[in-house]
Amino acid sequence: MEESVEEWLNTKYLDSKKCEMRDSLWPGASWKCILVHGIVKHPEELALISSKGIKLIPLNEILSDLCGGRLGKHSSTGGDLVDLIGFYSKSVIPSGNR
Repeated sequence: MEESVEEWLNTKYLDSKKCEMRDSLWPGASWKCILVHGIVKHPEELALISSKGIKLIPLNEILSDLCGGRLGKHSSTGGDLVDLIGFYSKSVIPSGNR
């Protein structure tokens, strides 16, 4: 598993062409590697990814922050996004984590 994670990280973040493109767009920028993830089949993959210096952010954290605890309370502005967040929270986030 470690080998496949290493290969995926190299493809996703460390490929020389990607590094060159980032450096050409924003020379001198200090880049951070972040992975937003949902529920995973093999949590040990996340531990390996994190051990390589990649910051992990669970999708439910982002959805919770976007929602601001207001699931189900919205006007038509942004309603589709809030509906999507509400659907996600009801279908995949364990009730104790909402």
